[in-house]
Amino acid sequence: MATQRQDEPWFCPLLKAEIAEGRCLDIQYERHRFMKVGALAAVERWTGASATQVHATCDGCPRLPFRIEDLRIEFPRGSERGSERDARPLDF
Repeated sequence: MATQRQDEPWFCPLLKAEIAEGRCLDIQYERHRFMKVGALAAVERWTGASATQVHATCDGCPRLPFRIEDLRIEFPRGSERGSERDARPLDF
């Protein structure tokens, strides 16, 4: 049986406020350069925090949605990376 996801707000130590999980993900995706949505510029403007402070605060957050070192990328068979399934940590 699947459990239902609850859309409860998360307390963000960076913004010192409750935020939606989606806002946290926007910040994390931009922080790791997956996409650019303007979230980091807004956070820096609202808090006065430097990029270094943003990274340190997010990395120490107990609700951090993912850790970059835990992500893996897989290339399917027949890809340009080889004939066998190849899984490696993302290298940024």
